[in-house]
Amino acid sequence: MSRVTTALLALLCAGVMVFSAACGDDDDGGGATDTDTDTDTDTDTDTDTDTDTDTDTDTDSDSDSDSDCDEGPDDAGEFTDFSDDIEGYAVGEPIAEEAGEPWMTWNYVVGGMLDPDVSDDQAASGSNSIHLEADHDLVLMLGSLASGAYEIEFQIYVPTDMIGYFNVLQRFWTEDEVDTSPEDDNFWGVDVWFDAGGGGVMHAEGVYTNFSYTVDAWNTVTVVVDLDLNEATVTIGDSDVYTWDWNLGNAGESDCTRLGGVDFYGNGQDSNGDAGEPSFYIDDVTVTAL
Repeated sequence: MSRVTTALLALLCAGVMVFSAACGDDDDGGGATDTDTDTDTDTDTDTDTDTDTDTDTDTDSDSDSDSDCDEGPDDAGEFTDFSDDIEGYAVGEPIAEEAGEPWMTWNYVVGGMLDPDVSDDQAASGSNSIHLEADHDLVLMLGSLASGAYEIEFQIYVPTDMIGYFNVLQRFWTEDEVDTSPEDDNFWGVDVWFDAGGGGVMHAEGVYTNFSYTVDAWNTVTVVVDLDLNEATVTIGDSDVYTWDWNLGNAGESDCTRLGGVDFYGNGQDSNGDAGEPSFYIDDVTVTAL
């Protein structure tokens, strides 16, 4: 090849970047691929993924959770007073399976590991109560109440060195949501721990308040929720423990003026987050419209 021809080829390669056997090798091919890949990936993949994830997942999740609690019809018109003294059920059988709704387990599976048994070991009246131990999770479903005032009352017995726990829910998820929604689709109105030794703690609107109870004895628990006044009060025995704005929930971060249920849970942690052995009995459960 002459020097003239060589010079022309070099000029052609530098000016128009045309691929040919005379100028360029596999590295040039890689450069072209890198350019196309970088452009497509940065524009299509990065932009679409970031936008969909940040906008659809984060924003919608928060908004849906906030809005779902107060959405839907008010079940107050269909509410009837509830009372269950736990008599008439077979001892040793799961209560939600035996009694049926409004008793239900957290995962809507009756007769399973979350469903506590009817017991005749202790009773506030009659001969039976419900015995909750580790991992039991029993819910008294109240629908979705958005108006009116309600008194929840029950008896609780916590043996020496054992712990107990319950919460009242602003919203309890539906059976369809169990496998498709995060647990934060539930809204907690208040948490109440019965720690070992007779001390207890309740958690409402972000405030922790201490109370005392009697071990190895039946204690009356009363929770009044007035949805019209947006006010709730927990009473243990004859002592009012705390009154708060119901819509703020347990952590003070909610905004939900609904009443959805009562959750009795065999929580393996006390109010300090320390491990404990849950074992407690409940009896004479009532919910009354005031």
